[in-house]
Amino acid sequence: MIEKINKYPVVGIVGLAKNTGKTTTLNYILNHVEDQVIGLTSIGLDGESFDQITYLPKPKVFVHPSMIIATAKEVLKDVDFTYEVLEETNLPTALGVVCIIKILSRGHIILAGPTTNRDLNILIHKMKTYATQVLIDGAFNRKTFASIESMDAIILATGAALSKEMKDTIEKTKQVVLSFRLPIENHSYLKDQNQMVIHTKQDTFRYDHKQIEDIIKHKAHIKMIEIKGALTVKMIECFVKNRIKDFKLVVEDSTKLMLNINQYEHLKQLGINLYVLKQIPLIALTINPFSPMGYHYDKTEFYQEIKKHIDINIYNVKEMGS
Repeated sequence: MIEKINKYPVVGIVGLAKNTGKTTTLNYILNHVEDQVIGLTSIGLDGESFDQITYLPKPKVFVHPSMIIATAKEVLKDVDFTYEVLEETNLPTALGVVCIIKILSRGHIILAGPTTNRDLNILIHKMKTYATQVLIDGAFNRKTFASIESMDAIILATGAALSKEMKDTIEKTKQVVLSFRLPIENHSYLKDQNQMVIHTKQDTFRYDHKQIEDIIKHKAHIKMIEIKGALTVKMIECFVKNRIKDFKLVVEDSTKLMLNINQYEHLKQLGINLYVLKQIPLIALTINPFSPMGYHYDKTEFYQEIKKHIDINIYNVKEMGS
């Protein structure tokens, strides 16, 4: 896994849900990346001692000397390591501005990074002047997806916390993995001000909004629709209700498709083919057979079953050693 990670300047570690092993995955990576100055930040707040939903103990994000960390200023008042402040940015969080620091001794930290695309992009640019590689810790069930365009590759963490039923967890995970492998549309007509472009057999129509009425107006002649932002449930319901079918639907990247299995099936039945403008490599899947809610999967069975259904490098990080 480490060899794959080393190929990419900015890597996001993303949990499909709380307690799927994202922090354990991150700590494994931090312990095994050598000969590099690693930068680390998060989207929003992570690394609390207790899960804010289950109130159960959480793994801590461990840091070691020479690492570059970007976190909120308030967090630094209560750390168990020494550090040097490299830069105090003007990027705001609920816990003060983001500071970029160099770690001088071992310890653990709460990560509290930017919450917007714009601020994350600015921060990554700054961190690249201090670190050879930047890791981004994703936030609960946003899947880091609002800010995925800032990343060169993704590692996905899944596990029993997603569902009591192993079959459901595998199916949900498979759907996300498949969304990362959608084909690329190379010819986009979306301009900065456009939110939607509708291509018909006769013409191309650009809109600075995404209104269902405009789709319905052209429904008999649609060849392709390009949209910015998320593909919404309302839009899918429009396709189903009005039997708008047999066209190409293009989104910016796979993270704009926050859909469940039934919604994907609706699109498939209508002959709507999904494409992306940008494909972000999904380089590994880590699995956690344990849930903090008191149930677990057989670890061997979980690994074998998910391996049958998903063609990707899969790791049980807890089985890989420290």
